[in-house]
Amino acid sequence: MKSFAAPVPPLVIAALILSTAAGNALITDFNYGFTHVYAAQADTYLYGSSNVRKYSEWQSPPTTYWGPSANDVPAQLTYRFDFGAPSSEVLLVASVVSFNFVWGNANGWFGSGVGSSSLWASTDGADYTLLLNNPMPTSYVDSYLSYSNTLPLSLLGSSSLYVQVRMQVSGAPNSSYTTAQFARSSSANPADVFSVSANVVPEPSTYALLVMSAAGVMMWFARRRRTNAAG
Repeated sequence: MKSFAAPVPPLVIAALILSTAAGNALITDFNYGFTHVYAAQADTYLYGSSNVRKYSEWQSPPTTYWGPSANDVPAQLTYRFDFGAPSSEVLLVASVVSFNFVWGNANGWFGSGVGSSSLWASTDGADYTLLLNNPMPTSYVDSYLSYSNTLPLSLLGSSSLYVQVRMQVSGAPNSSYTTAQFARSSSANPADVFSVSANVVPEPSTYALLVMSAAGVMMWFARRRRTNAAG
């Protein structure tokens, strides 16, 4: 005796088409990162800079980072990322460092200057949201802060993302080193010290195309049922 599997309802097939396409084909991944500031792609999305430069310290392999180039002047570094569609989720990895060698020299450290740093993000390049605030440390020589998280909802839904680092130093040598730093890492670092990964939502027209495709499948099944019943 032959057995036949029950036919799959058209609504189930349509739902599978929608979920599979939306879950796989329509989500566009954006991935960017660099392991150190002298890496080939480190400046790819650099949008603007003011009073900053790249540093390479004396270690072997050298420690590298962005930092202010002059004392007592605000320093800014801005990256702009264009996703091609509104973002639904963005993961940001970044780090900033601030030093206080006034405290350090009084407690057995050697160096000059103080610094502060902060990390900000925006969807339009005008209104920024503070992500990390790293003021001059008051009870230690240095303060390392890292952001490794998805961005808040207020920074999603736009096709663009601006990431900005703000720094300021005073009394720093700004030659072999400085006292506020962004993306500090070894030049031999294997992992990204700065990265942006984003998922975007499909355009409404794409959703409409999917719905029409699912409707077509349902109409085909309905026509087939009528043909079978007539036969």
